[in-house]
Amino acid sequence: MGDAVASVARPARPYDVDFALVGHQESWRAASDVLAILRGPKHAPLPEHEIKDIFPWIPPRAVCHVEVRSLAGAKARGVYIDSFIPPDRLEARYVHENLARVRGAAAYAIKAGAKIVSLGGFSSILIEGNLGQLPEGPGTVFTTGNTLTVGFIVQGIKKMCALKGRNLRRSTLLIVGATGDVGSGCARCLAPIVRRVLLNARNVERLEKLAAELEADGVQAEVATDPER
Repeated sequence: MGDAVASVARPARPYDVDFALVGHQESWRAASDVLAILRGPKHAPLPEHEIKDIFPWIPPRAVCHVEVRSLAGAKARGVYIDSFIPPDRLEARYVHENLARVRGAAAYAIKAGAKIVSLGGFSSILIEGNLGQLPEGPGTVFTTGNTLTVGFIVQGIKKMCALKGRNLRRSTLLIVGATGDVGSGCARCLAPIVRRVLLNARNVERLEKLAAELEADGVQAEVATDPER
């Protein structure tokens, strides 16, 4: 963490945190480790078949807390909230069930008082960049790990154009997957500094909504579902 130190511990208090991380486990071995943390060291590990029976019935909840302290002395308390999506239910046919779990984890974070909540792993993919699907809480902001990805992409495009001597303000920007988390973020960041934007994705309704948002800010935007157009 560079100029900060952190400590991790099991939850001492259920609420009153500054930030929250929402995630899930990608293997039954990892799921077993989470259950071991929740059950405590006094209990023997459960066999995998029992874990598979129990796991889908566990609601989203805190697994551990973290306290970050900067060298200047500032402190921030965080919590990791597992959505308890079963590792073998990451397929598309479980999307509604898993989305409900992510919403439940988001509600838990709001109740915990988190000011900022980051969605990790499959949980950010489920909402497809549409944070409006999550419950609202006063003073709580949701983001994804893809926010940093957008930052890297935007800076990379700017640097490459500078190296190649290309004027961004005279350029046309094509974004494939424009309605996704990363694509829409790049569109909002780069659209104001290019001549026009071509938005491509499968969902026409969401494409038109994004285009209208950009056009309201004076951006020339066009939409298409076929990248060959």
